[in-house]
Amino acid sequence: CNVNGASGDAKAILSAAFEHLSIKAKNITVPSLSNFIKKSPKVVVLVIDEIDNLVSSTASESSTRSQGEKLVQELCSLAADPTLRFALIGISNAVDTAEARRLKLVGMNGKRLTFAPYNQSDLVQLVVARIGDTIVDEKALNFMAKRVANGSGDARQMLELVSKAVANRKSALTDSALRETSLDKPIVTIRDAIQAIKANAPEKYTKQIESLPEMAKLVLCVAVMICKHAPENLTMGKLKTLCSQAAHEECDEIIDFDTFVGLIQNLVDQGLLMPNHDGESSTNNSQGYGKLLNKEVHFGAQLLDVESAIIDTLTDRPIYQRLVDHVIANPSK
Repeated sequence: CNVNGASGDAKAILSAAFEHLSIKAKNITVPSLSNFIKKSPKVVVLVIDEIDNLVSSTASESSTRSQGEKLVQELCSLAADPTLRFALIGISNAVDTAEARRLKLVGMNGKRLTFAPYNQSDLVQLVVARIGDTIVDEKALNFMAKRVANGSGDARQMLELVSKAVANRKSALTDSALRETSLDKPIVTIRDAIQAIKANAPEKYTKQIESLPEMAKLVLCVAVMICKHAPENLTMGKLKTLCSQAAHEECDEIIDFDTFVGLIQNLVDQGLLMPNHDGESSTNNSQGYGKLLNKEVHFGAQLLDVESAIIDTLTDRPIYQRLVDHVIANPSK
């Protein structure tokens, strides 16, 4: 029996299981399921896809169980009963996340099999198998596949992006042009793919960037553009130098070390940059300064998502457009 847990609705999921198993019972409850299993001559295997939607990612160990968590806990108890011919299989995209830890806490302690997500090549092949290679340009297809593979590796996300890219191209054509379009060569281009990805970028990053102080926006803008165009990894020291130059030239402001550290912490608090967890960020002495400045810059989100949010919020303002142009023209300086 295979049911989908995407809704997170415990009652609906249990009802679906009863329907699949053709269980006739007055009450749709786990004890009723247990009675059915006891009487069944066959082994009952219940597969719940997206089972992570039944648990809370913010609950603590002492938190009251939600209805979804109670259902998982009760089903795990049935599966652990050696007298019952019952097995529970949970399928989840959550691996080593808060949801995964919560699942283990409520009873999912059985054998775990972890499968690697789709890579770029897998995603390309998946799309080509469905729609062929005469609709989407090869570069556009690989661009979207790389974006998804570097993130979730989720095939559904890839198909959604391709669908949006095709829709973008279709909406850009007049009815007559659409009728005259030949599939002798792909019509969906890299531009359509970029538009689709930007449309998928989380709105929260746009709001977070809008709320930042102006100097923090400047630091983020420089970091994104350098990471996109520079050939080597960006260190905090190089980022500080570039931001100090930009602030002096564009705003007649000075960014000293303490100010820079505060701006970086602001971006970390917003989830836009990754924090350092190795305890080496102390600035109480010269060694602490050196360690921080030698660290590489890592984003707390997909670079393309942050870049899209910056484009939406900042690049219509002259100072940021000049900043972008300068960094693109001088990526290694």
